[in-house]
Amino acid sequence: MSIVHSPAPVFETRARGKLLLTGEYFVLDGARALAVPVQYGQTLCAEPGKEPARLHWTSKNADDTEWFCATIELPWLLTLTSTDEKIAGVLLSILKACRLQNPAFLNTEDGVIVRTHIDFPREWGLGTSSTLIAALARWADADPYPVLFDTLGGSGYDIACAYSEGPVVYRLEGRKPVVEA
Repeated sequence: MSIVHSPAPVFETRARGKLLLTGEYFVLDGARALAVPVQYGQTLCAEPGKEPARLHWTSKNADDTEWFCATIELPWLLTLTSTDEKIAGVLLSILKACRLQNPAFLNTEDGVIVRTHIDFPREWGLGTSSTLIAALARWADADPYPVLFDTLGGSGYDIACAYSEGPVVYRLEGRKPVVEA
């Protein structure tokens, strides 16, 4: 009996960056915050790869220069090569958090190519990590808030902005996000 591999369809999404008009530590303590999505953001595109059991990842800056690259073994989610071990570790933790919610996510021996592109300088602080989490969670069909809380932490207001069409009032009730347009 042979395993039949069917290539995954191409997936593309774009998550918006954010601005917070209240201090995040206040939000972590339950305060209401006004958060605004910005036009800048990050695009994630995933498509079938030609090399079996490999996820080839490339992240590019706004000026189209590559800032991170990795090869990850599938389905094990093990880093084979990377340009930055610390970033690779963070990426793996996010991928594994997505898989906790959707065990089928990247649980394949098919090859995958992922490209991300931010359209703002990373040092601006508009949400390189949060837009990545939002985009990966959307691809994985996972809830981005537990992915954030289980990996990088934070209040989650930036996740609320990622796919919002306008400003939001955001607060936490315990660990439960409450978002109002």
